[in-house]
Amino acid sequence: MSADRLRILSINVWTGLDYQGVWRLGDCEGPEHRELRFQALLRGVRELQPDVIGINEANPLPAYAHRLARELEYDVYAHVAIGGIRLGSLGLPINLREGDAILARRGLDLRPLGSYRLTGGPRSNLATFQLGDSTQILGAEITHAGRIVGLYLTHWQSALHNADRERAHAWHRQGHFTDAALKRALAAIDKADAIRTRELQRSWHFMNASGTKNRAMVLMGDFNATFADPQLAELGTRLVPVLRSESEDARHTWDPTHNTNHIRFYNWNADGLLASGVADSYKMQAPDAKAEDSDAILKRLRIADAGRAASIDHIFIDPESADNVTKAGRALDKVDSVTGIHASDHYGVYADLQW
Repeated sequence: MSADRLRILSINVWTGLDYQGVWRLGDCEGPEHRELRFQALLRGVRELQPDVIGINEANPLPAYAHRLARELEYDVYAHVAIGGIRLGSLGLPINLREGDAILARRGLDLRPLGSYRLTGGPRSNLATFQLGDSTQILGAEITHAGRIVGLYLTHWQSALHNADRERAHAWHRQGHFTDAALKRALAAIDKADAIRTRELQRSWHFMNASGTKNRAMVLMGDFNATFADPQLAELGTRLVPVLRSESEDARHTWDPTHNTNHIRFYNWNADGLLASGVADSYKMQAPDAKAEDSDAILKRLRIADAGRAASIDHIFIDPESADNVTKAGRALDKVDSVTGIHASDHYGVYADLQW
């Protein structure tokens, strides 16, 4: 490998939790399967040999990130994003200390720039006070080939998308949504759109306000958004996405059809709400799907949204450094040769920069 090549990997490593419960969140997979995924992650990362890694949904922090860094012999900066109501080791839910971490190969002089809250309640590695979701952006700098590189990692909220407007209107035309149900669905989509706009604005503010000026800048993470969403489209006017494959399938990082963790632990036909076959048919099996209950309305849309393959994990780079990107693609998108499973419910994205 060339000494001046910088390989960056971004992956959501998946908590394996269902986020249901107060005392303890439900665990989809259990500790044995989670350990198998961790070992699969290690093998995949060692094969790829990235210099920098951004991980989302690391849980529990800081233990998860420190173990990964120790196994790989990397430096690490980790910060809790969501932990419920907690002070130190005491809090509820007892199994939630989720967050993000930036890891860098030793010798790159990883220097944390701090974290910045995008949505939700107060959070730190010591204490959190949150009654719902919470998102953040982390910053760090490294020195590589005599150049300072700013590294930013974020994880935006999982929420409805603009594409769900078409689905809601289609279900309304088919008689599955009443007028009131449609109104509530569109209001939820508008709210989600406003949240993503805030996350974009606050992310951009933090990136501009932190770190050394006039250096290369990388933004990565699980955005829970595609370029069909206006926020990512706007971000693409400021930074350059590194993954520009002509094949849409080659860019999907959320893959309900082929990912082994989706197949084993998710049920996209829950409650008989989705028709088999083409997900975009906008058809529903349940003949009594005119529920007025807001939770049921939103659940239908979320299940339909989550059951579609999508490109929601991204790496961006500043325009001045875009010509230095020599290679990019999906990562950890194959089953592990030892366990026969995928390392996460997401695939990763990687990029090589050559100075």
